[in-house]
Amino acid sequence: MTSFKNTLSFALAGLVLAACCAPEEAPPPAAPPPPPPPKACKWPTKASDANVVWSTMAFPTGDARTSAIGVEKGMPREARANQAFDYWIVVTNITSNTLDNVMLTDELSDNFTFQSASPAGMASGRTVKWDCGTLGPCESKVVTVKAVATKSGTVSSCASVSYSSALCMGVPVVQPSIIMTLNGPTEIGFCDVATYNIEVT
Repeated sequence: MTSFKNTLSFALAGLVLAACCAPEEAPPPAAPPPPPPPKACKWPTKASDANVVWSTMAFPTGDARTSAIGVEKGMPREARANQAFDYWIVVTNITSNTLDNVMLTDELSDNFTFQSASPAGMASGRTVKWDCGTLGPCESKVVTVKAVATKSGTVSSCASVSYSSALCMGVPVVQPSIIMTLNGPTEIGFCDVATYNIEVT
């Protein structure tokens, strides 16, 4: 009986020792962290005050969360007939991508006459257009318009914007720079041993 107990004790000790000496499996590598979300653009960029009222529109959907360009227009709270006054249009790329061929258009009402703008626009009748070119992520461009209300009442102008975007991707192009040269006899006899040298440069 004592011999059986000793044998059992040795067997258990062997199991414990084997368990302690067993190599531990390395934990699986941690998954890389997800990329940070695109930085949100600050928009709208303007707020109404005692002198200027600002209005906003996101193009093309009307919702800034699903649109590409935000347009803000600021008008004075009051203007006098036949006296020039300034108003402002701010065009902002509200995405994390670059937008190309951004074109701003402003349509003036019948009792509203365009005089000048900075930057200069392309006026045709009551329509004025500005080629804003390329807008980088969160980039804004400001247009200042000078116009005259030809009579009392309410004057208005309606702004719209168009743009194009492109998906660009590149591939590395390399010039092969390894040359392999095989040197050795051009003819050998049957069962002869031939030696060839391969040179890599």
